Amino acid sequence: MPELVFKPIFFFSVCVALLLLPMQLVVCWILAAAIHELGHYLALRATGMKVLKITIGAMGAIMETEPLVGWKAIVCALAGPMSGLLLMFFMRPLPLLAFCGLIQSAYNLIPLLPLDGGRAVSGVLSYMPSGKSVLFAVELCTMVLLVLMGIYLMIQYSLGLYPLLLVVFLLIRRKLSCKQPP
Repeated sequence: MPELVFKPIFFFSVCVALLLLPMQLVVCWILAAAIHELGHYLALRATGMKVLKITIGAMGAIMETEPLVGWKAIVCALAGPMSGLLLMFFMRPLPLLAFCGLIQSAYNLIPLLPLDGGRAVSGVLSYMPSGKSVLFAVELCTMVLLVLMGIYLMIQYSLGLYPLLLVVFLLIRRKLSCKQPP
C-alpha cells in the first residue's frame, strides 16, 4: 500500500474553494479528481508498476513510482483523463460530476509537461531518436497557441485578463512542476 500524504495547502485550497463556490461543485470537483487519480493508479498496477507514495496538494496529486518508459508511460498517462471521460457515460444522473470529469480531462490532455497530455506525447516521442527536440517544439507551439487563445478570448468576449491569467497559471505550474531528467 503506498504512503498517502496530504499537504496542508490542499486543505487551505478546499476551504477557499468552499468559501467562493457552491459546495456541490467543490465536492464534484474533488470526486472527479479522485476518479482521475484512481484511473492512473489502476493503470500503474495493471502494468506491473509499484506506487511508492501519493502526495496530494493544491495542484493535484503526484504519484511517485518506478521510472515509466515507452508504452507504460503512455497508458498510465492517458488512464486518468480516460477515466474522467468515462464519467460522461456512466454519470448521467449526476451531470455536474460528469462535467467536472470532462473539464479535468480536457485540461490534463493539453500537451505540456507535467500534464498527462505532455507525458503521453513524451512517451510516444521516446520511440523517436529526436524525440526531445520534437517534444520541445510541441510544447512551444502549445504555449504560443494558449497565449493567442487567451488574447482572443480577452478581446472577443470582453473577459478581461482572466483568460491570460489562466494561461500564465498553467505556464507557471509547468515551470515549477517539471523535473529535468538527470
